[in-house]
Formats: sequence, C-alpha cells, structure tokens
Amino acid sequence: MGKNWLTDAHRKALKAIVETHAPDGNGKIRTVCPADERSDPHKKNMEIKLSDGWCYCHRCKLQGFLEKKPGSDKQRDTKPSYILKNSQPADPSHPYLKEKQAEPHGARVYKNAPSDLYIPLFVPGSKTPKTGQFIGVGGKKKLLRGCSKKGAAFLFGNPDDDDAVLVCEGFATGASLYEATGRPVYAAIDASNIKPVVENIQKAYPKHKIVIACDNDRDKAANSKNYDVGWIKGCEAARAVGGLVCTPETPGQDFNDLHRESGAEAVQRIIDAAETPPDNLPSDSDNAGAGETDNRPEVILDHRMHNAVDAVENILKAARVKLYSQGGQFLVRPILTTGGAASGGGRLPAGIIIFTPVTIPFLQDLLNRNIKFLKYDKRAGDYLPTDAPKKIAEMLLARAGMWPFPEVIGVAHAPFMRPDGSIVNKDGYDPKTGVYVHLNAEFPAIPKNPSKSDAANALVILLEAVNTYPFDGPISSSVAINSIFAAIQGPALVKKPMTLVSSVTAGTGKSQFVDGVAISATGRPAAVSPGDGKPEEVQASLEARLIEQAGLLSLDNVVRPLGSSFLCQVLTQEQISIRIKGFSKTVLVSPRCQVFCTGNNLSVTGDLGRRTIQIMLDAQCERPERRKFKESFTDTMTRERGEIIKAVLTILRAWYLAGMPDQGLPPTGSYEQWSKWTREPLVWLGMADPWESQEACRADDPMLENLRGLFQIWFETVGDEPLTAKQLIQRAINSKDMGSDDLYDLLDGICGDKAGLNTRKLGNFLRRYKGRILDDLQLLTAGEDHRAVKWQMVTASKPSESEPKPAAYPEPPMSPAPIDLYDGQDSVDV
Repeated sequence: MGKNWLTDAHRKALKAIVETHAPDGNGKIRTVCPADERSDPHKKNMEIKLSDGWCYCHRCKLQGFLEKKPGSDKQRDTKPSYILKNSQPADPSHPYLKEKQAEPHGARVYKNAPSDLYIPLFVPGSKTPKTGQFIGVGGKKKLLRGCSKKGAAFLFGNPDDDDAVLVCEGFATGASLYEATGRPVYAAIDASNIKPVVENIQKAYPKHKIVIACDNDRDKAANSKNYDVGWIKGCEAARAVGGLVCTPETPGQDFNDLHRESGAEAVQRIIDAAETPPDNLPSDSDNAGAGETDNRPEVILDHRMHNAVDAVENILKAARVKLYSQGGQFLVRPILTTGGAASGGGRLPAGIIIFTPVTIPFLQDLLNRNIKFLKYDKRAGDYLPTDAPKKIAEMLLARAGMWPFPEVIGVAHAPFMRPDGSIVNKDGYDPKTGVYVHLNAEFPAIPKNPSKSDAANALVILLEAVNTYPFDGPISSSVAINSIFAAIQGPALVKKPMTLVSSVTAGTGKSQFVDGVAISATGRPAAVSPGDGKPEEVQASLEARLIEQAGLLSLDNVVRPLGSSFLCQVLTQEQISIRIKGFSKTVLVSPRCQVFCTGNNLSVTGDLGRRTIQIMLDAQCERPERRKFKESFTDTMTRERGEIIKAVLTILRAWYLAGMPDQGLPPTGSYEQWSKWTREPLVWLGMADPWESQEACRADDPMLENLRGLFQIWFETVGDEPLTAKQLIQRAINSKDMGSDDLYDLLDGICGDKAGLNTRKLGNFLRRYKGRILDDLQLLTAGEDHRAVKWQMVTASKPSESEPKPAAYPEPPMSPAPIDLYDGQDSVDV
C-alpha cells in the first residue's frame, strides 16, 4: 500500500479531535482515521504526535503534519539523501551528546526535527545514505519510515587509514570506541544488524581485520531471549567473517559506559583482548529455554558451598579451560592482542599472547558457559537451573596456592630449547618449563645432531642479518647477536642483563634494531614503554608488562642517565612482589623479561651498571637516517625469521652436544644461566665476549665518576687523617678560602642546600659507600668523636699472591649425551 498525504479536510477533522481529546503519557492521541470510512470506531488506527503535529494511520498509511508546510503536501520527506542535505552538523552541546560525553563525529540535526540528533546510515563503501536514525533528548530512538536499516551503519573515521575496523551497536558506543582507540568504527544501530554490516564491510574492505565490540547484556534474566544477546549476535557475526569479539566485563555495561567510568585505557585494554568467538556459544533458543539438550555437567548448590567449589574446579580442569596460576597467588588467563595501547602505558603489538588477571565477572561467565548450576526451589519442589553464584567465583579466586591449574612463568612465540637439549615446538602449555607456547608462524626443522662446523655456518646467517649496523667494534657486534639469542631462548632463562642500545647520533636505527630482535622472537615489533618518565611511571609500566608475561620490553628514547632500583630487581631477582592495579593484593611473579633501553650516548647509574651490557652504534656521518639500504632490518628479520630461529637453535644444539665446554670466562654474578646459554656459545665460535661491554657501561656512569673524583680529591687534600662529616666540610671551606675549590665543589654536589653544605646529608652519603674501593682508595670508619662517626680515606690493601682463594662451588655434572630432539611431550593443551 502506498503513502497517503493529509488533505485540508483531514487536517480540519484532526484538529477538532486534538482540541477535544487528552493525550496519553507519551504525548500522543490515538483516534479513528478520518480517511477510512469503513474503520471500526473502536479501532483507533490514527496516531497524532503532539510534539511536532505528525499524524500517521497504521492501516491506510495516511500521514502528514497538522499544519500544512509551504511548497508541498509531503511535509516530511523520508528520503535519507534529502534529510542529509537539509540538515546541519550537530552542536557538541546537544543534550544527548552531553549525557553520553561524546563528540558529534558527523552527527546531524534535521531542520524539521531540531531537538533530535540525526544519524545518517550508509552501507559500508557507499557514499549515499540508505536510512537514518533520530535520537531524542531523552535517548529515545526511531528509524526513518519506509527505509531498511539492514547492512547500514554510521562510520567514525576512515577505514582507508587503517588495516582494522571496529563494529558496535549504537552511536554513543561507537563514539567512545573511536575516541579511545583512534580506529575506524561502524555503529550498526542494534545487535541484529551487526552481521549484515560486517558482511558488507568484508565486501568493501576484504583485507581488513574486523573486531566486534559487543554490549554486555548479561544483566538480563538468564532465561529471557535478551540475555547476552549482544555477545551472541556479535559472535555469530564474527564467525561469518572470521573476526574477533570482545565485551566489557561488567554485566549491563557497554563501551560508552566503560569509557565514561574508567577512561580510554580501560576501553583499549578490552579491545586488545579481543579473541575468536568460542565454539560452545549458546544460541538464542538455548537462552530462551527452548528445550534443546544441555550437556553441561551439573553442580547442585546447597549449604555445603565448599563442595560445589571443589566440583567446579574438577569440571574446569577436565574441560581444559585456559586458566593458570601466577606465583601461586593469582589466577590469570591468556589473551591474543589486536594491537594498541597497553595497560601499563606505551603500545602493544598485535598477534602476541599476554596474560591478564581473572576477574569475578569473567569467572562467572566462564562458569555459566561450562556448568549447569541447580538450586532447590520450594514452590516447584525440584532443583531448577540458576546462574553461577558470585560467591562461587569469589571462593574459587580466594583459593590461592590450592588451584588445580598449572603455574605459568612465561610466554614463547617461537621454538626454544629446554635445559635438557630438547626443543619446544608445539602450541600449548609446556609442563616441563612452565611456559605457554603460541607459535604464530611455521618454522623449519632443527638439525638433531649439528656439529661445530654447522654452528659456525649458522652464525654467518646471524651476522649477515645485522651487517648493516655500524657497530663500534667486535664487542658491540657480539652483544647484538647475543640479544637475538636471549630473545629466542628467553622463556627458558630466569634472568637476563639489560641490553643498552646507544648511538653517537640520532637516526642510527636503535629502535629499529630492538624491533627486529623482537620480531625474531615474537613475529611482532617490540612492546614500547616510556623510559624517560618519572620513576613511578617506569615502574608501573614494567609491573604491567610482568603481569602480562611480556617476554621483551623496550624503554625507548631515554635522554637522561638511567637508574632504577625496581629495574635492578627485575634484572636480578627470580621472583618479585607486584601490587596488582585494581586489586587489593600483591603477587609474586617471575620477571623473565628481556629489557632493552635505547638512547643517544646513553648511560646507566648505580647498581644498574653491573646489570647491563651495551651496543654502541656509530655511523660516522652527520645524518645517518639518510643512509639507504636494500631492505630494513625489521623487514629482513620478518622475511628470514624462520632461518634466524633455526640458526640460533642449531648453535645451541651443537653447543649442548659438544658438552658445553668451559670457555674460561670471568663470572657474571647473577647471570650464570644466561652466560651458559647465550654468551659462552658465541665465544666458543670465536666471537668477542659480550660481557666485556659492561666495562664501558661502568666507565660512563656519571655517579661513579663523581665518587671516584671525591675519593681522589679527598685523599689529595686531607690524606688518611680521620675526620667527622662536619670536620670534612670545614676542611673543604678552608681549602676554598685558600683558593682550592675542588673538594668544596664535589661536596656541594653531594650535600649542598640553600644553607650551604649539610652535615647530615654528607653523613648519610658516606654510609652508603662505606668500604667502597675505587682506584686503590678505600673509604673506612675510624672510631667516633663525641658520638659522631669519623671517616678515613686510606690506600686499599692488596691481597697476597700466596693467599689461598676461596673454594668455588663445584659445577653440576653435565649430561651432554644426545637425547631425542623432540621427546613427544613438548606441550599439552591445558
């Protein structure tokens, strides 16, 4: 039936009705249509909207405004192109936008509906609107009459500027996603329209990755058709196009709610955690109780709640859900990143596995998907299905140290060698090492019995990969190769020194080198964190990465001497305590993180010096960024990734089969394992010792240089006379009065303040370095003077050559006998 438009006679009749009828609660009047003489007087098919005078008959389609508009009887043109043409950009102060804390982003206001927000909807790839949506001040939404919304959406941003698009339900949700991520977003208006929209996106942009950001509708009744409908429809759409899905963790929340309550980082964290839709997704009919077979194992809820938790643990373990213990104190789960901002600042590359803490809402959802909970109902006289109780999830999370789930200590994205010489080359959890393996590429086979000659040939492949870098000498070259070894073998190494990548001039390729090393191990560029921020910011970033089990981290573009007591712990401790952001508890983690630090003429201070090795780059030109190469280092490592990993593991396998012969190298303190598996194999093949680069790090330490200068000037000025801190300050003042400023200037840098040289500060400083030896000078205490400690600078005593050396702990016996390269138990899917 076509559209009929009001005539003057119709308007006159309707105006009379308006004057004599009272509106309902929605501001509307329902009456008999004046154009339908056959209409039953009890069937009020005509609807009159008093807010704008719009009239519409649901039977005969008579429509129009009560007041005639000049120019045409078709007072409301329902063509989307006409409305778009006759609209103007929405004001950011529009009540709906203010309520949702969103910008207009191309939303409009139509001249005939000035109080409503108008959202034009386009088929992806088309420039002609298909329909549109009006949003009233109170948030009430309506679509254009006579136009189909199927497959049409509102676009935020430009898909041509990115390789991925996000898809959501409503305008406000799309605005929050776009503002939080900067990525193009299609708002499909409602959940049922998501699938047609993503199918049109795939046609228009076949190479784009599609991430569907679902509303969390788990606040609805579990037996209603609207329960979890956003997730269900989103997963159906993702399956249709091979996309990813994600949803806020809190029931009843969408991404606009999350953005307003927790900020952009919280939105980005959920988007980064997007994953492929699960196989066991319940259908709409399942949720509506349509009677389909439910094969989930049952758990009966009664007063013995601990028994229910025991049953839940057994069911989850049997179902091989991917839950893991971290430090025996925290429950975590793996997620595959899609790229973007990380929880600890900086950016995360896409396509790598990180770990995130398990929350109560997530655990409740997991339990509902895997278990059917039954609770006794007195009215029914039987056990009826119910949702997973929050108490069950809380009790399960509280069982720290008692979980049946395996302990995870690291993540690997490439094959690596276990300490027994076997190769881990399968996806899943590796119980022998505690490493979660996610191989994101195909890798060549590793020789089972390589010789030293094979190892030497493999080393040539690695040297050719880095040959474009202007290393300042063979030591830096060896550190570069060592960093590739440590990145690939990293999951099996408990502790690794930090690698400093420094250059004489900016533009030499420091960050690109770190990205190339990261690509060899993970297939993706490095996760970058701010290295030059405040100490608490650097620590927060490192803590977030350690919780995520990130294997490689880059502190990029540091401009000041780097010193961090927390970073020292990360580099030397087998376990460190971290407070989980958003949780009132701490957790012990194994910091198996390979740390890089980049900067120009960079230096480290304090105890960090003995935990650092260094690569120095010098291009010997003013503008090194203008140098041209056939291929960038990152492109080389991407193209040759499989061969790079094969070369590293060939060397390690040959080194192991050769008996891991002692190379007579000086000890490394905390890094014996790193030395055994990444340092000594290189020296075995004739390369320089990478540990020797530490001397350059220590020599460049500005704090150490100041301390060395203080020792020398002190001894030259005072000799070995014992003095209190107050007396030493007075000597410095006397020397300055006599024209020698050296001692005073050094003390001023240590304990100077507005009032002059501070005795208390100097005393605290000297206590820090009590017993320290530098250039054969040693700082010692020499009694007290009126309860004040006396300090003395003396010549350090040299140990006698005949003095017996302390016995070293014997090396554990090695077992170099060849074993099966792949022992058949490389990994299990837990």
